[in-house]
Amino acid sequence: WPDDGLGPGPRYSFTFDAAFSPSEGQAAVYDAVARPAVSSTLAGFNASIIAYGHTGAGKTHTMEGAPDGAQRGIIPRAVADIFEHVERSARPGARRFLVRASYLQIYNEVLSDLLKPGRNGLAIRE
Repeated sequence: WPDDGLGPGPRYSFTFDAAFSPSEGQAAVYDAVARPAVSSTLAGFNASIIAYGHTGAGKTHTMEGAPDGAQRGIIPRAVADIFEHVERSARPGARRFLVRASYLQIYNEVLSDLLKPGRNGLAIRE
């Protein structure tokens, strides 16, 4: 390894599925990152979408964005896609759907449920 001034220690390599420029919109991010996970849930699988980064990196904007319009984030787009699918599939005697969602935050090693304010310090179970 070259002497990079960081001292001895393990070296890590990271790969990314995608990287987006600031000029790309919320729709491009949703189509590349979240739509495949939403499609998997509609096929009966569990899925998770995780936003990770330092304060001010845009995690909340990416996940929530605006409630409607071009700036809608991943969550409102996913909810719309899921319930549009449920509505299209609703026929007498057809499949029944159970939709569950969690919106969690880990901040300073404290797990919080963002759908039920006041639920902080939750335990993580396997």
